[in-house]
Formats: sequence, C-alpha cells, structure tokens
Amino acid sequence: MVLNAWQYFMQRYMHANKSLYNHVHSKHHTLVVPYAFGARYNHPLEDLLLDTVGGALAFLVSGMTPRTGVFFLSFANVKTVDDHCGLPSSSPA
Repeated sequence: MVLNAWQYFMQRYMHANKSLYNHVHSKHHTLVVPYAFGARYNHPLEDLLLDTVGGALAFLVSGMTPRTGVFFLSFANVKTVDDHCGLPSSSPA
C-alpha cells in the first residue's frame, strides 16, 4: 500500500506540476509504440522519485527483512510491467 500510494500521488503531482511534467515525466509518455516493458521507460529522476524512494519508504515503514524487500521490489517491477501490457486483468481494479 505504501509503494502504491507513493507512486500514485507522485505521478499525479508530476502531471500537475508543468515543470516536472515537461522535463521529467513526459519522457514516459513519448514512447511511440506502447509495450509492457515501456513501463520502465522513465527519466532517471522519475525512477529515483517513484521507484527508489517509494521502495525505500515501503521497506522502512513495513519493517520487512532485506530478503523480503528483494522479493517485494522484484514483484513490484513485474507488476508494473504487467500493468502496462494492455491485457485485461483477472483481478478487480
């Protein structure tokens, strides 16, 4: 929940802030042919803010072990790619 909430609100903020959108977040939207791994097509600063800081917050707030953190962040990456694959999800959105 921590990582999802962090990424959701940071992405909304990047859309609302013209400077951040134009210089950072817009790179994610310039991919001409969308495909699943395009989910990882980000500006380095966006990757740092959304994924690295968000992952660190989730790790620290939850108190998970380092091993659990590795599995959690690996699963989060797979989920991000799956979310962008364009196939209908079997889970409720």
